[in-house]
Amino acid sequence: MKKPALGLPEIKVLEYELTLRGIEEGDFARQCGVGADDFANQRCLGFPRLQLRWQIEKALGHISLWSDPVTMALRVRCFKAFGADPFTCSKNEIIPILRRYRISPTGHATLPQLRDDLIAWLAVHPEVSRP
Repeated sequence: MKKPALGLPEIKVLEYELTLRGIEEGDFARQCGVGADDFANQRCLGFPRLQLRWQIEKALGHISLWSDPVTMALRVRCFKAFGADPFTCSKNEIIPILRRYRISPTGHATLPQLRDDLIAWLAVHPEVSRP
């Protein structure tokens, strides 16, 4: 039996989008890289895990549920330019993109720092498009 979702507006929008698209929650959970039970549990908690929130937004076609409009615009721009959303990529997925465009990481090579380096580089090179 499904647990009721919290009354959070983001979850209501998510449920609406899934219904509108005819997508079962378990199928959508797999698109987001998690199991159906984990997804249901996270939904009941209001999706506290930031990474899963980003995966959900990406799986919905970059619909901004939790991300602010500026951040979502950056994510979409990166996706169009590099074919990857830096907020849903692993460190091992971002590093080859940085190398391909000869982007030198600044500071420590943490995932958030690499993500920031990629976004900053794209801001200075707006002409870049997906290879």
